[in-house]
Amino acid sequence: MNPAGTAVARPTGLPTRSFSNAILWFAVFLGGFVFVEPAPYEYFLAAIIPLWMILGLSVPRAISPLVVLMTLFLAGGIIAAAQAVDLDEQPIYMAVSGFLALSACFYAALIGQGADRLDTIVGAWISSALLTAGLGILGYFGLTGEMFVKFGRAAGGFQDPNVFGPFLIFPFIVLVRRALTHRLGGALANGTLALILFAGIFLSFSRATWGLAVLTALMMGIVLFLTERSPSARMRYVGVAAVGLALIALLLAAALSLPAVADLFQQRAQIIQEYDGGRFGRFERYALGFNLMLDHPLGIGSSEFGRMFGEDEHNIWLKTITTYGWLGFVAFSGLVVWTLLAAFPLMFRTGPIQVATQAAYIVFAGHIVMATVIDIDHWRHVYLLFGLLWGAIAADRQTVQTRLVEQQSGAARFHPSGGVAA
Repeated sequence: MNPAGTAVARPTGLPTRSFSNAILWFAVFLGGFVFVEPAPYEYFLAAIIPLWMILGLSVPRAISPLVVLMTLFLAGGIIAAAQAVDLDEQPIYMAVSGFLALSACFYAALIGQGADRLDTIVGAWISSALLTAGLGILGYFGLTGEMFVKFGRAAGGFQDPNVFGPFLIFPFIVLVRRALTHRLGGALANGTLALILFAGIFLSFSRATWGLAVLTALMMGIVLFLTERSPSARMRYVGVAAVGLALIALLLAAALSLPAVADLFQQRAQIIQEYDGGRFGRFERYALGFNLMLDHPLGIGSSEFGRMFGEDEHNIWLKTITTYGWLGFVAFSGLVVWTLLAAFPLMFRTGPIQVATQAAYIVFAGHIVMATVIDIDHWRHVYLLFGLLWGAIAADRQTVQTRLVEQQSGAARFHPSGGVAA
């Protein structure tokens, strides 16, 4: 029997915080290895998400926009799938869309319950990126046979170099930020790791990824410079950035001294490729596609656009209209705008979540810019970025509410005259 008045301990989650964080770390780590689909990442998440919900995972009210708009996005996709000529591919495609939307909400809910999980996710992502980048570099130089290379370009643990490269951007920016802000030892260590990721980014030979790396690194430097009040720290940023650029230049010079690298670089460095600007090329298909969708407001389903025009959309805005209809397009566009507006203040609010939030926001915004020339619909790490930002929003909201409660509790102890209440 339990004595009266004695509290009874009840299980409220996984056995220990360290154990649950280890599971989370491994889940994020698996995101860097997508040799087949469904990937181990999907299987593992499919196992732990229901378990976590059974053991007490709650959905913070602050992430309601994410949940609602993702639901509308999927509803648009289901309606569009019903319009497809070939219905065989539609269930699998929408199942993947639904799973990735669920993963974004899952990560957001976890971070909303404990902002310390941001560090776990960042650490796992960096580890995964370093390993998959290393595999891509080794594969490109023929040290692993044909593995980890696709179309003559480094692909690491991915099926497509155009996904491999962007996956490396977030950890690259985190390491760049650490190199700029840490003391000499930390700057050297993080800078070295950043150079490894940069090598992987370069050898992916993805023009969009090259532009994304430059844009996000520049934006991180600007944000740090604007938020730093110390003139000496600002000068250190400039000095470290100059050293980093010099090292990158040396790395590029060494790589381009190899004829095979130089030839592929010359080919890929052209801004407009033949398949971009030619007849029925990428840009002409954009115009044709948007005109087509004026007559199909419900969408046409996945893969149907490629069957009509010979190539897929290669544009997230056109992709959302064709595959999710105008309902999905409005929901996705609204979610992107809401995310950017709601998370923007967090970049300038000092605290434990600022570092991860700054990197996630800049990289997410960069992906949205890049998405005008590439389809990011089923990129796992994009949904992870959604989860990171909305989790940070929820964690920040919880911190503000806690402070308000503490202030009200403190004020309630005192009478207006200044005496302490009984």
